[in-house]
Amino acid sequence: MSRQRSRTTRRAVVVAGSVCALLVGAAGTATATAATVSPYGFSAPDAIAAYGGNIFIANGGGNSLTEVNATTGAFAARLVSTSYHFDHPSALLVAGGELYVANSANNSITELNPATYALVRVINAASFKLSAPVALGADPSNLWVVNAGGSVTEINLAHGTLVGVAAGTSYGFNHPDAIALTDGRVYVANPAANTVTELADGSRALIGHATAAGAGLSRPTGLTVADGAVWVTNATGSSVSKLAAATGAHLATITSGNLPMPGPITAGDGYVFAASPPGSSPMVTQITASNDYVNWMMCNTNYAFKFTNPQALQVVGANVWVVNEGSNALTEMTANSGSLVRLVS
Repeated sequence: MSRQRSRTTRRAVVVAGSVCALLVGAAGTATATAATVSPYGFSAPDAIAAYGGNIFIANGGGNSLTEVNATTGAFAARLVSTSYHFDHPSALLVAGGELYVANSANNSITELNPATYALVRVINAASFKLSAPVALGADPSNLWVVNAGGSVTEINLAHGTLVGVAAGTSYGFNHPDAIALTDGRVYVANPAANTVTELADGSRALIGHATAAGAGLSRPTGLTVADGAVWVTNATGSSVSKLAAATGAHLATITSGNLPMPGPITAGDGYVFAASPPGSSPMVTQITASNDYVNWMMCNTNYAFKFTNPQALQVVGANVWVVNEGSNALTEMTANSGSLVRLVS
């Protein structure tokens, strides 16, 4: 159940030439190897996935994964074996009990066991038409892969076999880079076309497109699902568009001075969280999913968050983890209040 909170007062803080506002008063088995200098080994981290009590981080610049205990922030493992075929890992997803890694530089998907780190398979066959895979989603049976090259590949979770590929001009894919699945539909964001493509889950049939004119889209770059809706960040619109999950109909466009150039987005604990990359001071903004209300934003002036080019977010329990590519660090903050829990670097 979503929590309702009272309207809040706003305090403005100037940060590095920009305004940062805080709302206050809101009620062949591969194995993991140990690192030698920094155990976390963060190197341009840009993706996150949760499994059990831990989180996995993809290091796009280090061709590795780092596992962190989500309760304590302690180092758990670092996966660097060449048998994983990591090559600029850009997306992570836990589905069907396995961890999937999208390798955007070598056009492959690595599947491994997140508990034992055992390699299950590497998928890179030409028939899968993987082309710079950058985002992952799943339904109970299949893995969906968004290819920046202009297609979506559907793969059987149990066997790693090809189910099918959605490609062609009718789909309107244009440098797609985000995906969300819900209510029998697959939503794919096309930032270069200012559209979100809607497909039927199960057949990959084209249903339609949400557009700039109809849904207020402006370089849509992030998708998440919460409270019966699909939420879309508009990087050049300083807004978040809300679509009905079951129909794709435009429900609302949330605009706020606390949503400058939003990109990564996630949901959990009754809220939607959007991260804004550099431009107006990196920040994380919280929206109540049930009433579209922007409660607060947090930036580096509010706490020592170390936000620098945040690339991904994940809600784990009552907290939010933020992946900072620029500072090679993780920021953990409370989902409700936004206060700093810890930094991991």
